[in-house]
Amino acid sequence: MTPTVPRWYERANEASFKLVEGGYVFQAPSPWIFARPSYYLVSDAKKAEIFACLGRYRLLLLLPGPASLCLMLPVILFPSAIGRLLSPLYQQLGTGFFAPFLFTVLMLLIAPLIAVPQIYLARTLRPLLADASPTEERIKLVEQLPNLAAQTSTKLLVIGLVSALAMMVAGGLLLLDAFSEGHVAGSALFSSCIFVVMGGPLTFYFAFLLKLKARSKRAST
Repeated sequence: MTPTVPRWYERANEASFKLVEGGYVFQAPSPWIFARPSYYLVSDAKKAEIFACLGRYRLLLLLPGPASLCLMLPVILFPSAIGRLLSPLYQQLGTGFFAPFLFTVLMLLIAPLIAVPQIYLARTLRPLLADASPTEERIKLVEQLPNLAAQTSTKLLVIGLVSALAMMVAGGLLLLDAFSEGHVAGSALFSSCIFVVMGGPLTFYFAFLLKLKARSKRAST
């Protein structure tokens, strides 16, 4: 029987584990997205159970991407029609509040898709970690990133880098368009800053992972 080759998101789960004496340290994400993770000492058998759970969790994390694209697609394909549709709202809110309002609405639509994976993971991990021992051992970021880079496909990292760069370019084009039209205001500045603030760190993150992956390949040859 041919062994099953792990998918990229399953291989990436290795970054959540660190081999230590007596088993593995597992970094359990907090149900609260920005809270600190918890750490547990788990056995090989327990690691396999958690691994399956993390695989489904990472698939759920992909949902916001296609959802955001579906929300933005009408704007990209039919800008004039969407502009006419939103024109009354723009006139009512004014330049300074229109872009923040649209951004807030978009975040409210995407928020459930971000919360669902976290809720799923918390509910699934709770029984698996009920008898696991908490540990003071930690998985540092400098230990985690090389592992994550090595396990993630180059194609996926390149797609992430290109997407992040596209966000920064979009922010620059928005600002350039506002300058050329002579109406640089809060709305244009807010929109361009959102793209740049989100795209800048993501560009650095994916570029750094690609550098670590290249270093890993050189070391293995």
